[in-house]
Order: sequence, then C-alpha cells, then structure tokens
Amino acid sequence: MRNSAVAERDGICPSNRCTREESDRIDDLTNKAKTNALISNISFGVAGAALLGGIVLLLTAPRAHEGPPPTALNVQPWAAPTGGGATVGGEW
Repeated sequence: MRNSAVAERDGICPSNRCTREESDRIDDLTNKAKTNALISNISFGVAGAALLGGIVLLLTAPRAHEGPPPTALNVQPWAAPTGGGATVGGEW
C-alpha cells in the first residue's frame, strides 16, 4: 500500500512544476504512505512479540509425565434386546 501511494505520488508531477492541486495531492499521498508504513511497522512489531511469546510459552511449558505410562482398566457394559454383557479392556 505504501509503495502504490508513493508511485502514484511520483507520477502526478514528473516535471517538478506542479499546480496547487497537484501539490496538495502529493502531500496527501505522502501522508498516506507514511501512515501505511507506520501501520506496517506496528503490525510487524506485534507479530514479533506474539512469536516471542509463543516461543517462551513453548520453552517454559511443563513437561509430560516421564516414566512408565499409567495402567488403565475399563469395563463397558452393554445391553441388547436378546442379552447383554460387558467389554473389558485396558492399557498397561
């Protein structure tokens, strides 16, 4: 956006002899380019801060439980019109 405003500004008065309207238009486009550059710089700063925050969170996050995995046993009852039962499963 900044570059397009600068290119438009530079094309208004290539001979360096400008009318008052052209001069005002050049000033407007210059201000627009400066505003767009500021917004871009702020956006990059915010993105950098977010990236740094993510890295800090990643590096300081608690580690997963290191050791043997916990054992688990589950029992799931089931019923049907003609009977029922249970399914037993586990991890160890």
